[in-house]
Amino acid sequence: MRNKQRMENSNLDLSHYKGHTVDHYNVLVLVVKMRPTIICYLSLCVCVCVCVCVCLSVCLSKFQNCSSTDSSS
Repeated sequence: MRNKQRMENSNLDLSHYKGHTVDHYNVLVLVVKMRPTIICYLSLCVCVCVCVCVCLSVCLSKFQNCSSTDSSS
């Protein structure tokens, strides 16, 4: 009787562990499937950040030039 209970407990533990493994596997498969999309989004974000930084630096430099010429005259 005790052996049977032990077997059931070990089976439960195994299925519990297997469930977690399946979850991790599903996440891994999802990441692999979504990798091109993720790469696209990342590259898009990088491009947007670079554009914003360039625009800001250009605008700031123009603004500084304008303010410096205004103050000198």
